[in-house]
Amino acid sequence: MRLRVLLINPWIYDFAAYNLWAKPLGLLWVAEYMSAYDVDMFFIDCTDDFAIRNDGTGKFKRENVEKPEILKSIPRLYKRYGIGIDEFVKRIKSAMPFDIVLMTSTMSYWYPGVQKTVQIIRELAGNVPVILGGIYATLYYDHAIENSGADFIYTSNLDERINSVLRYVWVHIEEQRKIYSLLQTPSL
Repeated sequence: MRLRVLLINPWIYDFAAYNLWAKPLGLLWVAEYMSAYDVDMFFIDCTDDFAIRNDGTGKFKRENVEKPEILKSIPRLYKRYGIGIDEFVKRIKSAMPFDIVLMTSTMSYWYPGVQKTVQIIRELAGNVPVILGGIYATLYYDHAIENSGADFIYTSNLDERINSVLRYVWVHIEEQRKIYSLLQTPSL
């Protein structure tokens, strides 16, 4: 059975954000790397909803959200930038079932977008393993372990080290499939 991989670029949570050709380059490199293997990949970019200008830049769609406690004293509106939650849920459901989620993290202070993304994945897909990489995960490894909700924090370059992580997760997935198969096999 082919591994089904969901790649996610999470939302931006900030006071202001503007798309100046922002693309999740590291995650796209992961997709390119994974394409050498026999896998099915699905990609959700939570920041792909913006009003595009002729030069390719544009304003992200945004929604006001509650500020984290540490930011409550700042007299500005705090927002989630990108697709709506309902659209994200719809995209997750259309990609299901998937075996693993590979997610990036850009700016370190955008971690609430990572948290919200993982929370929704858990609600919809249960214990599907989530591997988080990217700038936030690398610079604030301990914070990401404690606060992101991801199962594994990947801080290495994209090379054969990711294979050991995927092998570890794949063994877990295969064990779960065997258990599920045993439970689903009709008794004679």
